[in-house]
Amino acid sequence: MEKYNLQNLQLIAQGGEADIYSIENDKILRVIRNPNGKTFETEKQLFPILAEHKIKVPTIYEYIEIEGRPAQVMQKVVGSTMLEHIQQHPLETVQKIKMLAAMHAQLLDIHSNCELNSIENVFHYFISQPPGCDKELIDFASKTIKELSIDNSICHGDFHPGNILIQDNTCYIIDWSGAYRSNFVSDIAHTYLLMTHVPEIPGKSHMQYAIISFIGSYIAKIYLKEILKLKKFSLAEFSKWTVIMSLLRIYYGMPSEKSVRINYLNKCYELSEKKIDAAMWYKYL
Repeated sequence: MEKYNLQNLQLIAQGGEADIYSIENDKILRVIRNPNGKTFETEKQLFPILAEHKIKVPTIYEYIEIEGRPAQVMQKVVGSTMLEHIQQHPLETVQKIKMLAAMHAQLLDIHSNCELNSIENVFHYFISQPPGCDKELIDFASKTIKELSIDNSICHGDFHPGNILIQDNTCYIIDWSGAYRSNFVSDIAHTYLLMTHVPEIPGKSHMQYAIISFIGSYIAKIYLKEILKLKKFSLAEFSKWTVIMSLLRIYYGMPSEKSVRINYLNKCYELSEKKIDAAMWYKYL
């Protein structure tokens, strides 16, 4: 007999990959919507490393299965996301995005040889699948990734203000299932993409999405300015990683963002053919 019945639980949030239910005053239940064979392996491997480096994440108490789907019993962080805080307190936007950049830099300073996938392996896996866009764009991205350096920084894979929970002035980073190892600039590029063109998330109204999109394009510029102060990288390298991460978003991102990612890849491809400096590509996002 299953420990929890979802029909009797209050659904309190929906993320990109999981439904969140309230079960106790200090605990929540996170149920994966479309599981795969390695669901939660990332958290099991990564969370001890994060604890060593004082990266705050919600405590996981138990791994269970509900209605054939994997689930986690987790610490309930009572507070708002950083995105919600920005919406409610717009005058604190710059301060919060500086905090976001500092948290990201702290994470990206961690290097590990743990068995997380590398973004390069993820890239080659997806381009081996039925094509998500024109072959010339896949070839362009494949050529671009060969020009980029490889590293073993711990990357979150979905780092943005909506995945930062704030409780009593403590920030918790959530949703680690997409974490990987690679060049740290790849994760910065992905964060910038997510904020510049915010994907539509289940459970959000059209009005909520419009507001979030407006905020996202604004804070993306602040974030890039701040992260450049904390981590050394070139805008050419950054732009090339936006190409790689845009292609990946075509395969595993939200359906609503596919056309935006394809349009951006087409523009970067055109710029590369015209020998326009890669440092300028990201400005066309």
